[in-house]
This record gives sequence, structure tokens and C-alpha cells, in this order.
Amino acid sequence: MQDREQRAQKVLRALAVRVRELRLANGISQEELAHRAGLHRTYVSDIERGMRNIALTNLVRLADALHTPLPDLFVGDVFSELPSSGRE
Repeated sequence: MQDREQRAQKVLRALAVRVRELRLANGISQEELAHRAGLHRTYVSDIERGMRNIALTNLVRLADALHTPLPDLFVGDVFSELPSSGRE
């Protein structure tokens, strides 16, 4: 069970890095991203620090606000470095 929790935390941290990368690539602040996504600024800050377990609806809002397809939130170097789930 602990392995599953550790993997989940690594995914949250990887998502945090990816959201920040996309936000910076769009040249916007956390406050602007929050406004565009209809979220609170501190919530976006928590996401970028890997402190929030994000609901799917909020992932959709973030992807829309970042002008990126939802699956693109889960690609990039940070995700390729994650260990596999052990299921093949």
C-alpha cells in the first residue's frame, strides 16, 4: 500500500512541475491562471507545489486555461522519469 501512495505522490509532484512549465510557457502568473480556470490563486499555488489531489473537473479547467489538451498535462520529461506501476 505504501508503494501505491509513494507513486501517487510522485505523480502529483510531476503534475505540479508540468502545470508550472505550461503556465510559464504561456507567460502568465499563478493569479492569471487561477482567474482563467475559475480557481482560487492559492489552490493553483498548492497544485504547483504538489500539495493538492486535483479533481478531474479542475484538471479540465487547468488544461483549458493553459490552451492545452488534457492528456498533455501528463507528458514530458517529469513523467517519463516515473517508475512503472509494476503492471505489464
